[in-house]
Amino acid sequence: MSKMSYGIWLSQSHVGRILLLGLLIVLLQIPIKSIQGLVFERQATQHSAINEVQQKWGQEQRIIGPILLVPYREKREWQDTHTGAKQSATDTKQAIFLPDDFKASSELVKEARHRGIFEVPLYQSVVELDGHFSKPDFKIWGIKENDVIWDKARLVVMVSDARAIQKQAMINWNGKDYYFAPGTDEATSNYEGYHVELTGLDQQKSQYTYSIKLHLNGSKGIYFAPLGKDSLINISASWPDPSFQGKWLPSSRQVTKDGFTSTWQIPYLGRNFPQQMKNYYSVQENIQNSFVGVDLITPVDNYRMAERSTKYVMLFLLLTFIVIWLIEVLAKLRVYFLQYVFIGAALCLFYLLELSLSEHIGFYWAYVIATTAIISMVSAYSYVVLKTGKRAAIIGSILIGMYLYLFALLQEQNYALLIGSIGLFAMLGVVMYVTRNIDWFKLTQLSVPKSAPAEQS
Repeated sequence: MSKMSYGIWLSQSHVGRILLLGLLIVLLQIPIKSIQGLVFERQATQHSAINEVQQKWGQEQRIIGPILLVPYREKREWQDTHTGAKQSATDTKQAIFLPDDFKASSELVKEARHRGIFEVPLYQSVVELDGHFSKPDFKIWGIKENDVIWDKARLVVMVSDARAIQKQAMINWNGKDYYFAPGTDEATSNYEGYHVELTGLDQQKSQYTYSIKLHLNGSKGIYFAPLGKDSLINISASWPDPSFQGKWLPSSRQVTKDGFTSTWQIPYLGRNFPQQMKNYYSVQENIQNSFVGVDLITPVDNYRMAERSTKYVMLFLLLTFIVIWLIEVLAKLRVYFLQYVFIGAALCLFYLLELSLSEHIGFYWAYVIATTAIISMVSAYSYVVLKTGKRAAIIGSILIGMYLYLFALLQEQNYALLIGSIGLFAMLGVVMYVTRNIDWFKLTQLSVPKSAPAEQS
């Protein structure tokens, strides 16, 4: 077959036109890839804006404390290798004690800020820490009472983003109020935070009560380390979409459209660190792995939804072109290749409309408006191309069904694969049924059908 004959066969044979439509679908992936690139670019811009605001307002908050530090003197001896004489020195070290009873509560109040067109979800929180410590016991280490420096005891609270504290923090220790000072002890962690000099522990008491209130700004989420022998942690927020995280799930929780409440009850037997220690760094990783808390997620991520929807563009193009081609075959019409190009371009434009509108009015309304606009455009154009309103209505109905199908897929996370598989199976079945009586051998021949007379719509 000569090149000219081959070109005529491609343009005039139905099977040849199928090959051209397949090529067109592949070529239309080029603008779709550009739109996907635009989605990622806009998503990066959003993340940059959100991070900028969060850094100034407050990041995710992780709270460790309170921790009681009591210094002690430890004598060490050694023999001089040159003279053989015995040498000795006294070092001051820090013993670390965790509370017996640990109660933490935090109420998060949603706050919103804007950077350009992007909304940044934030929160304000009042954190309350209550409980008691038992009197530090140094006997298990063989340390004498007179080697303990009781008047240098201090309390430390570590916070991942200490800049976000909003008011002067105080602690009530055994009925006496103390103001926190910035910074933590080098013996505990490189975390930011606060400390207070307790100016001596009453050695006559068997336990010490504490009550702390912190006013913190934050974002993304909040976490607590369960430090007590018995730990009770309560987190509530006016946020309808929590994601509970950590080593333990909440013992109880209640989530409504107006917010959530959650409670953790954690015994210390489930942890992998002791209640008192000489070296914090040996258990620091275990403490940080014990966090429990909540992430405050955004229920609808416009860019993620837009990116997911572009994955189905080939299916939309394929089914739309198949329906138009079947109308060509069954009604003996001729649809020009350029008209297929226009319809394919309109279907691709949907994703750009969806993306741009969602930045201003939210994903759901953007989806409705973009869908309505594209279905109206393609249906009106099909009325002219396919000669009758009935045939245009078929195209419009197919598009409505596909966009409803896509919307269902976007809403479902757990059943998206199942819904997608069943939908594809059903679509293939319909196409096979409609084309069951077509003489494919005849369609391979050159044919230039005349346009059917216009019917009454």
